[in-house]
Amino acid sequence: MQYFDRHEHMSSTTRRTILEIITDLYQINENTFMFQNSFYGLFDGFDYSPEIIKDPLMDSIFTQNIDLFNKIQNVCKEIATYPKSKIHNTQI
Repeated sequence: MQYFDRHEHMSSTTRRTILEIITDLYQINENTFMFQNSFYGLFDGFDYSPEIIKDPLMDSIFTQNIDLFNKIQNVCKEIATYPKSKIHNTQI
């Protein structure tokens, strides 16, 4: 697992987009609970972006809501650019 400093690198626009993704996932006709939980983890600096992109649920999202699929892809691409650490700084 890798971590990033959300306070330093994540913009308010990205945080808002993640909240939109979490809300939009309720429209997908699949169990999205654990998938949504990964997005909440991003707020804590857990880099779940590689797992999110590879999740089989992305296929269903692609067929059911291409805009949501693209939004998820864009957030994960952005997070991939953040500097990472192998240690989670819980003081942040």
